[in-house]
Amino acid sequence: MSLVSQNARRCNAEITADYSDGRGEIQATNASGPPTPMLVVDAPQCPQAPINPQCVNTSQAVQDTNDLEVLIDEQSRRLGALRVHDPLEDRSIALVNFMRMKSQKEGSIQQSEMLEFLREYSDQFPEILRRASAHLDRVFGLNLRVIDPQADTYNLVSKRGSQITDRIAESLDMPKASLLALVLGHILLNGNRAREASIWDLLLKVDMWDKPQRINNLFGNTRNLLTTDFVRMRFLEYWPVYGTNPLEFEFLWGSRAHREITKMEALKFVSDAHDEEPQSWPEEYNKALEADKTKERSLTAGLEFWSEDTMNDKANDLVQLAISVSEELLPIHQDELLAHTGKEFEDVFPNILNRATLILDMFYGLSLIEVDTSEHIYLLVQQPESEEEQVMLESLERPTQEYVMPILGLIFLMGNRVKEANVWNLLRRFSVDVGRKHAITCRLMRQRYLECRPLSYSNPVEYELLWGPRAHHETTKMKVLEYMARLYRKRPQDWPEQYREAVEDEEARAKSEATTMFFLGPM
Repeated sequence: MSLVSQNARRCNAEITADYSDGRGEIQATNASGPPTPMLVVDAPQCPQAPINPQCVNTSQAVQDTNDLEVLIDEQSRRLGALRVHDPLEDRSIALVNFMRMKSQKEGSIQQSEMLEFLREYSDQFPEILRRASAHLDRVFGLNLRVIDPQADTYNLVSKRGSQITDRIAESLDMPKASLLALVLGHILLNGNRAREASIWDLLLKVDMWDKPQRINNLFGNTRNLLTTDFVRMRFLEYWPVYGTNPLEFEFLWGSRAHREITKMEALKFVSDAHDEEPQSWPEEYNKALEADKTKERSLTAGLEFWSEDTMNDKANDLVQLAISVSEELLPIHQDELLAHTGKEFEDVFPNILNRATLILDMFYGLSLIEVDTSEHIYLLVQQPESEEEQVMLESLERPTQEYVMPILGLIFLMGNRVKEANVWNLLRRFSVDVGRKHAITCRLMRQRYLECRPLSYSNPVEYELLWGPRAHHETTKMKVLEYMARLYRKRPQDWPEQYREAVEDEEARAKSEATTMFFLGPM
């Protein structure tokens, strides 16, 4: 079992799902005897939408410098000012907030006011002002300009070309929007994927985080912001890198970033941060132009190649391709995988490949490892069969197929997709322990009764289960609904929405069979 599997399964084993306020009693039909009572959860509650980080209101009017300093100190505490103590850095952050407040209130800033604000640190004014100017530029997209050299008067001017931060700032405050824009640009310059270590190196270079504790006065806990908050908001994706020991992680653009931000906007932002022009990276510049054209054509056609469902569908296609060639143990070039996915999905191919890799590892015991990072050549390696899981499967009181209809029924009643943890709640009614639950879902995945979709905005990654192609082929929604109705001792019509969907499915199947018989004759 791979290191990723061990970590992920240990995390998943601790997940508990509470999707309903009550439970309904159902009965499972046993082939060798009368129905056996068990329980199944009711319909899950809708997951709560991610909560956007609150923006700090810096426009509050203040009466004097003392009140202002109290307000700034309080703001710094709210932002998580826990870094290793650096008096000059602390004062530079405070001066940033002071200048922004003064600019919003009065439109200009006097040097004498800044000196009075700094008090005992006024003799360090040049260094503090230099640091504050750097923070204003990199974090807020503001330039500090002298408007009257004789009176030492300054003002703050918004930099050009910051459309990306303006758009992101609708969901985040400006410092966090600038941080996200910088990370997105860095990912773009690294082939649409960037190792986590390279992100921390970048932020160290631009003074955006503190190495010992990964805390910044402007963002709070920077690591949690990147790996959790931005992931939940779907601006970023955070995936394990297979074949690395110790295990490493990488960042990719999330589905929301693909939808709301153009590649050229991100490239312009990061080039400004490097004091360069976008054309300084000719390959990335041309790719950004082409990616934005492809995105425009897709939007015109009403397609969203970056949607979660589309990327998961393509990931499952890659999984089946990998399984079909797994016995040959031949290297696979990235171009072959991309050709199978479709050239139009090149921009989100890393997102698709990571999903497929995770499914192969977690449910099929196969590791897709990039053995040549320069040529992008992959090798599919069969993991040693886990003796523990094999014993678990062999010790099950019922064969795996006995769980197919209840699980398919649960998926159908829950809107044709359900989290794996919710399926585990169902299997718990069979007195199946945690390890066996995952073994059952793995077996049904390999038998293609189930299909898996990683939820990229969860950390650790959770999974949704859907009907697989074999389930669609061997049974129908009406048969499954009738099965569940018997278990609940109800009628199929008692679930009107599902009943209507099942009837439509029966009609569609009948039309398809009639068309087949017309052209091919009786089979």
